[in-house]
Amino acid sequence: MSLEQNLLFLVDDDADDRTLFEDAVNQTHFNTKVISFSSVDTFLEHLNDASHELPKAVFLDLHLPIVGGEECLLKIRENKAYNNICVVIYSTSFLGSTADRLKNMGANLYIQKPSSFSLLITILQRSLTSIFEKEHTPIEDIDFIHKN
Repeated sequence: MSLEQNLLFLVDDDADDRTLFEDAVNQTHFNTKVISFSSVDTFLEHLNDASHELPKAVFLDLHLPIVGGEECLLKIRENKAYNNICVVIYSTSFLGSTADRLKNMGANLYIQKPSSFSLLITILQRSLTSIFEKEHTPIEDIDFIHKN
């Protein structure tokens, strides 16, 4: 287990999905702190507050009310200060054309939410390994899509 604590942000309007995600991350072998947000507005407010530490990754639900995940991705990628943050689209749905568009917009990974908790742990273990060890692997060489 790594001694360094890795910070992740999760933006998802579904409280049950946030709880499952946090529980699954805790089952991986990484020392990870997850800060969850139920809306893009509260997430961006926190992210833009210079007194807060930047995360290594943001897991972003695609289908959010008011400000959607796609618009949030654009806002993150507009700010060069956030270039080193890995943005992971974390969505129930999967369309290849949407995934391609999001990759071109700056998303680093696309994870389709799995149907079982054990599969979520496996996918997060693999994804977090890619994210936390990216200094050894260029981000372009990481598998873009993790799905069922």
